[in-house]
Formats: sequence, structure tokens, C-alpha cells
Amino acid sequence: MPIELTEMQKSALTEAANIGSGHAARVLSEIMGRKVMIKIPSIEILTFEELSLGMKSKGDLIGAGISVNGDIQASLTFVMKKAIAGFLCNMLMHKKESTSELSSERERSAIAEIGNIITSSYMSAISQLTGLSAAISTPKIFLKEADLAKAIKKSAGKSNCSDGMMCVKTVFTQIEMNVEGYLVFIPSQNSLGVILNALKV
Repeated sequence: MPIELTEMQKSALTEAANIGSGHAARVLSEIMGRKVMIKIPSIEILTFEELSLGMKSKGDLIGAGISVNGDIQASLTFVMKKAIAGFLCNMLMHKKESTSELSSERERSAIAEIGNIITSSYMSAISQLTGLSAAISTPKIFLKEADLAKAIKKSAGKSNCSDGMMCVKTVFTQIEMNVEGYLVFIPSQNSLGVILNALKV
């Protein structure tokens, strides 16, 4: 069944996403050596297929994700198109040439770092707003859409939200190309209620 949120609950979670994205933008600005801003995020409830279709995927989605334990148990994965990942990777490593295959260890490390910054910033914002503990794992990357889909669907199945996951649309601005991705947030069944109760919504 899909995750169901009232408008008040969605607004509270969007506020957390906005705080988290602001922190992520500051960190990315520092390490990239240029100003990076992120538009106010929006939350959509989507299946993986709807997410892939909405991002106009041609089998080229990749992701970097973390798992969370503590008072909050969840998985968070930042999903983006491979070309965008390569662009961000070049910016992080201050490279001018195009990166498309993301085959080197350095490139994969850069993608993991970008995903880690975005996912952990969002999780930290929720933790700070709720006072709930959240221990974050090291990031894992998925360079093939089939592997990404398998991992996300597995987490969604465990949380009983395969028919609709919480997807936070994230758009970077102040850089050369339109950089768009989705943060897929899948809390455990119990954790979503714990988070919403702590947010008093």
C-alpha cells in the first residue's frame, strides 16, 4: 500500500527536507568551490516505475544510499540520471572533461560522497527536529538501474509501501545545467509514525 500523508504531515516533512537541502547546498558549495543552491523541495508519493518514468529514464538511473538505525529505522537513496551524476562528479573533482562511465574508484567515491551529503543532511534535519536518534551507515552506490530498482523495491517491500514511496524532488541551481534528482525516503512502518508523532503532526 502507498504511504499516506495529510497535508500537515507533508508540510512538516517538507520543512525538514528544506532544512536538510540547505545544509547539503552549503557543504556542496564548499567542496565544489562555487555557490550551489537547492530549490525548495517537494514531496511526491511514487512507485519506482512512476519515479523512473517521471525522470524520463532510459535505463540510466543510478543512486547512492544509506541505511539508518536507532530511534529511526529507514533507508534513504538519492536517485539521479547517470549524465547528471557524471556532471556532479566532475564538479566535485574539479575536472573539465566529461565523465560518463563512472568506472574509476575516484569517480565512484565522488558519487558516494554526493549521495552521502544529500541523504545524511535530510536525515540529520529530521533527527534534529524530532530529537530522535539516527545512526547513519556508510553510503552504497548503485551504478545500474536494475540494481537500484531491486534495492529500493526490497526496502519498500519491507516497509509495506511498494505501491507508493516518499520521494523528495531535489533541484540544484546556480550551476551550468539543470541538476534534478529524487531522494527516496523509506522509513520502517513503525518509524514513520514515530517521526510524525515527534513532529506533532
